[in-house]
Amino acid sequence: LFVHFRQQQSFDNLQKLYIEGLAHYASIAIRNAHTFDTLAQRRVRDLATLQNIDHELNRVLDLTQVLTRLLELASERVPAEGASIWLLKPGTKILALTASIYRHSEGRRTPRNPLQETQGITRWVAEHKQSARVANVHRDAPWCDLYVQMMPGTLSELDVPILDEDEVIGVLNFESTREGAFRQEDEDFLQTLAGQAVLAIRNAQAYEREKRLAEEGQVLNEISKEIISQLEDHSHVFDLILAKALELTNSETGVLMLYD
Repeated sequence: LFVHFRQQQSFDNLQKLYIEGLAHYASIAIRNAHTFDTLAQRRVRDLATLQNIDHELNRVLDLTQVLTRLLELASERVPAEGASIWLLKPGTKILALTASIYRHSEGRRTPRNPLQETQGITRWVAEHKQSARVANVHRDAPWCDLYVQMMPGTLSELDVPILDEDEVIGVLNFESTREGAFRQEDEDFLQTLAGQAVLAIRNAQAYEREKRLAEEGQVLNEISKEIISQLEDHSHVFDLILAKALELTNSETGVLMLYD
């Protein structure tokens, strides 16, 4: 701060303190302006990313592809080494891992079983419909008692519920090997993203149901044709029915039994 006078001045201590005070106010104003500019620039980048994600999600209908692409684009804005989306199975309290990405070559360690009951921070977020931002999952209470390892070396975690109105349909999970990696603006961004993802998830699920119905209809047509053409060879028809049933239900084994 430079104050220029055209005439000679004799500054007493009070005047000096007053000018020094003005300098302090100036420094505060400059700092606030820089902070605001940084936040404004981040917000502009976040909005651009959300717009890009919206465009990408509208191009893809396959559920796994939709969610994987969502994680890839979100990871460009949120500093995480691993990210996943857990969807709640309809009519249950079970969270199933639907998509995940991991930056390192060793990959993600996926739990053998879905998250249920009170397991994990992700489970807590789904039950309470609230976000959880944890600086250190091994030290911070009460999260250290809930934490279940899904990625090697995780120190910080950020989980955000995916809400369709007031109904939880899933959870966004982001993890980092650095302590305190996530900030409030990261949480705000993921909350906006979670709201944006709902429609894409619902559309993809509807597409999956329609696709499955079409496949089932095609299988029934094939079986009907075989029944008509193989009136004498029942075993061939039964083998076809069983094979198609296993294919449609993604089962490994099955039995068709006749009642005598």
